[in-house]
Amino acid sequence: MPLMLPRPVRNPEGATTYGWDLFQQLLRITMLTVQVNGDEMAWVCENRFGTGEDIVTVHSIETFAWDAAGDLLIKTYYPMPERVGADQDPYAHILGDEVGGR
Repeated sequence: MPLMLPRPVRNPEGATTYGWDLFQQLLRITMLTVQVNGDEMAWVCENRFGTGEDIVTVHSIETFAWDAAGDLLIKTYYPMPERVGADQDPYAHILGDEVGGR
């Protein structure tokens, strides 16, 4: 499900601060490419999740689209482990109980 952020958020940095705070100790990101087209932007990243010897590397695509009112729609695409079901929190397998209570 895409994340829709109402005004006044007008940049991806402000829109993703909370998400970054959740993952920063477990995630290392290398941005591979950025494409901008008018009011839309996308980037492809190499993401390394985990700690110590338990690290998984996956690629992701994130898109950002601003509408005429200035609202921002963010979509993030990355592979999910098969053990994560369609009705489960997709981040719980990474963060454990930290997001389960929300």
